[in-house]
Amino acid sequence: MTLFKNLSALELINAVAFFPKLKEQREIQSKLTQNLQKSIDQKTSKINRNGKSELFDLLITQYFDLNNYTKITENIDLVEWITQFTIRKNLIHRLEFPELYLSGNNELIIQEDVFKLLRRPIVDPSDFTFLYSFHSSISTLDVSGLKTLAESYMKNGSFQLIDDNYYLLDQIYNEANNDGLSNISRHSGMEPLELCDLLNEPVENTLSQSGNLKVTAVIDMDIDDDQLIKEFTAYLKQVRNDTGHKPVVNKALKDGQRKTWVSNRVLEYLDIKILDLYVNGKETLKKTPVKLAEIIFPQHHHLTPLQQGNGADKIRKSTIPNVNEIMNEEIIKRILIDNKKVCMSNL
Repeated sequence: MTLFKNLSALELINAVAFFPKLKEQREIQSKLTQNLQKSIDQKTSKINRNGKSELFDLLITQYFDLNNYTKITENIDLVEWITQFTIRKNLIHRLEFPELYLSGNNELIIQEDVFKLLRRPIVDPSDFTFLYSFHSSISTLDVSGLKTLAESYMKNGSFQLIDDNYYLLDQIYNEANNDGLSNISRHSGMEPLELCDLLNEPVENTLSQSGNLKVTAVIDMDIDDDQLIKEFTAYLKQVRNDTGHKPVVNKALKDGQRKTWVSNRVLEYLDIKILDLYVNGKETLKKTPVKLAEIIFPQHHHLTPLQQGNGADKIRKSTIPNVNEIMNEEIIKRILIDNKKVCMSNL
């Protein structure tokens, strides 16, 4: 990665001292010398003499710069904004639920990602094209459409479920010594009908891991459009009634809300939250909006208590509600769908 490759000696010392797992990063390893390692050890020892509060303040002083956020404006494309949020949402999830990321070097991944965000908080969407796939709410069951449909089956384990049940049936019948279906319950713990129904259910209701329900219908194109629309409306109503599946979000956020994201500094808040989670293992600053405001809205400080209160009020009444709204997974999903994209994790 160019970011690590281009670190100066001093930058490398600070990076590894604050984020010790970076020592395992390949490009940093290639640059380490005995002298650099000695300087890193000295810096690390100095940092470790401080408490978590002091460590947080040192990181803010060393890396957090509001000027690095000026590239993201209200005129930036919505998908680019969503990329900024998605990257942070994924990192926050790693920090809050490390037990879900036991495979791989989760701590190294966290420290790499935190460091990269601090150095370059506005990520380039072209570096994260793998996050998205093209989305169409209605697709034809040609080869491409069947492939998309199959991906949902593979993702939710339906194909594996079918294979496992066929295998189980074979084993049961082989072991039953011609006793027939009477032995299925004894071998599988299921009644025969329950076992067989598992084979049909995934086909009737294609439910992906993200909770997306997909149904398959055949349309007679000889019928005029008015009649098709009328029948499809009735069909859609019936499917929703039968499955109980409602739209995830009725409408996406408006373009104009990007202006509030800038003025309320939602990305800056999220990065402070990430840093708080990294240092303290939990979110501590949310309960101290004055401290947050000192970092995110410094123009409200160093003057009167009233101005300090204004900054804290902005955090409580505007920034945090903004963040909670946009970090809602269903809203992110809807914005992407409106732009004919879907997160790969939601396939």
